[in-house]
Amino acid sequence: LRATMMTVSALSVPVLLVVLLLSYSCYANHQFYVSPQGKDTWSGTVALPNAQNTDGPFRSLQRARTAVRGINKNGACGGNITVSIDSGTYYLGDDDDGGQGVFTLTSEDSGTPQCIVVYTQYQNAKTTPVISAGMPLLLGWKQSPSNNKIWQTKVSSSSSVYPKQLWINGSRRPRARLPSVDGFYEWVGTLPNNTQWGFVFDPKDNIQEAWQIHSDVNVVVYRAWTVARFEIAKIFPANSTMLWKSPNWDPEALGGWIDKQTSGHRYYVENTLSALDEPGEFYVDRQSGILSYIPFPDEDMTNPSSINAVVSNHDTIMSLDGVSHVLFDNLAFSHQEWNCPQPPAICQGQTAADTTTAAIYIAHSSWVTFDHVTVTHVGTYGIWIDQASSMITLNSLNVTDLGAGGVRIGNAGQETTSNIHLLNSYIMDGGHVHRDACGVLIQSSSNNTIEMNEVAHFNQIGVSVGWDWSYNPSQASGNIIQYNHIHDIGRGELSDMAGIYTLGESPGTVINNNIIHDVVSYDYGGWGLYADQASSSIKWTNNLVHDIKSAGFHQHWGANITISNNIFARVGWADGGFRTEPGANMNSFSFTNNIVYLSNATALFFGDFAPRSTNQYFFNKNLYFSTSGNFTYKVS
Repeated sequence: LRATMMTVSALSVPVLLVVLLLSYSCYANHQFYVSPQGKDTWSGTVALPNAQNTDGPFRSLQRARTAVRGINKNGACGGNITVSIDSGTYYLGDDDDGGQGVFTLTSEDSGTPQCIVVYTQYQNAKTTPVISAGMPLLLGWKQSPSNNKIWQTKVSSSSSVYPKQLWINGSRRPRARLPSVDGFYEWVGTLPNNTQWGFVFDPKDNIQEAWQIHSDVNVVVYRAWTVARFEIAKIFPANSTMLWKSPNWDPEALGGWIDKQTSGHRYYVENTLSALDEPGEFYVDRQSGILSYIPFPDEDMTNPSSINAVVSNHDTIMSLDGVSHVLFDNLAFSHQEWNCPQPPAICQGQTAADTTTAAIYIAHSSWVTFDHVTVTHVGTYGIWIDQASSMITLNSLNVTDLGAGGVRIGNAGQETTSNIHLLNSYIMDGGHVHRDACGVLIQSSSNNTIEMNEVAHFNQIGVSVGWDWSYNPSQASGNIIQYNHIHDIGRGELSDMAGIYTLGESPGTVINNNIIHDVVSYDYGGWGLYADQASSSIKWTNNLVHDIKSAGFHQHWGANITISNNIFARVGWADGGFRTEPGANMNSFSFTNNIVYLSNATALFFGDFAPRSTNQYFFNKNLYFSTSGNFTYKVS
């Protein structure tokens, strides 16, 4: 499958990428080098230190950026400017590496069509260089005097450093939580009249009054399709009540969309020393700066050379604002921190859209390409292209181990981003912090292409398109989602989600030739294709959808939807093969030339099919097959 997808995609790569790569293949007019063995006082024009150790590469990316600016200011370009970066990890917070924490590019750092600025891996580098917003733990480990299972180290001498993520030998480690990893408590009641933010917990649960005095203890609360993170305000053991700090969250909304239709809300408590009881878990004490960790049996904490421990530090790795004609090639970006946007510690936005930055954040920029770039071990979205950016190409990326989602395009505001191309990329393994994030999120943004990607292992949605809940003119139109492989979505953790999801009017949008499978919700709504509220004027064609818990296609309050030439196989065992909840008095959808293969489905069709106007539904030339012989209609 992957080989086939890559072959087809070769015909669809935007001209922009081809032009930039052809330009880069030419001999660079200006060449600078960066290496861990370099010095920022050297010329940077020599790849390796000379025999006299008097000249060689730069040490920091910031110094290379300054050199590029110097050429731009002098108007002496005349050809590409290439910065070649040698193997190694470049920690942006190091004093030796500029000490700024974020690698920032502005209009001063732009190229031109005749003078592309290229940041790339040095041709003789043994491994891909890593640009890190993290901090290595280098002060050694000691066993805790009170618990010999726990090993401890000092994070930093600075009290301002408080990491919330840890990686040991390249693998993410979870913060200590109760119940243990993958377990949940379930609250047993809401507060009277929803006048306060909190809930009634089960007295049998291990809820501790002492948590209320530690602002870093979080309670993570689930509802149907979102997950919110709060600080604890007060715990009343006498009546089993927990209150959280939340001046802006409507508790009535929480009660209105329950986590599961037959019970209450799941939650867990994170980041308390009393929860540190499983191998792989860690806890950081803000006051002392001590990180406590329970190693796995094969981790020898007495041998520092065998333990590569890195914590997150800064909440952005690289920021581009007003940049154009720049190419990033064969680089890796890692170890970005996450923060909740609303103090005190409240993360609550649908699809993690309330996050305010990303590992790589791009604004007001155009004609920028990322080719064979890795973004991994981060706390929010990997890449966010925002604020009127356009003509950005992301090709052959590897975006993995994500606190939120992979790629985010646009926002809910007025500065519309457009013409973004995400191609031939792996977007994998998200929702480690912001549990409800999407693999790819397109908000108010038009004319984007999401093509030939593999998107997998997210808790909520694979690809989400649109950001308007009403029948209004949309800023999300003309989006092309095609030839993608989307799988292992939901993972039984959240509900009301799908492999591909749309929202609002979206004229010219086409969902075409995608393969979607293994979508499993926690409760209701693990659909293959999902045209949600006011989704209109969208074509869903030539998709293969199989092994889906709920309906292969679900339409909710939409209009003028075309569903044709799709295959829906082994779908609908939780509701039906096709589900609809149409809006009133409008042409809802046409369903033609599709194959629907049911295995243990509840019904062929599920929902409200009572026509409200002439020609509201149109069915023609479809093939239906059921292994049980069940072709019933189920009216909700």
